[in-house]
Amino acid sequence: MLIGSDPRALARLEMAGVIERRAGAWCTAPRWQGAMMRAASALWAAGDEGRDLRVPIAWALVDIFGAGVTDEELVEMTAVLHGLELQHVPRSAAGALR
Repeated sequence: MLIGSDPRALARLEMAGVIERRAGAWCTAPRWQGAMMRAASALWAAGDEGRDLRVPIAWALVDIFGAGVTDEELVEMTAVLHGLELQHVPRSAAGALR
């Protein structure tokens, strides 16, 4: 189970094509990977140092959901995706991205 795995957030992310189940585990979908690349590029161009992984995650969620997401939903979905993204970061780099 993911940290921050609010069932409503998981369902909304899955319905939006952001995450999907593969071999019984949650994984990010190509739609999410593209949104994260756009967010990272925009943030880098704006001078962001990339120390907090939650920043591009929130940026990408706003890109996907726009004004159709409440602050509470944004926090819950950010927590889910933060936990999911950290599962795929090598331990040596994970501390720098929290």
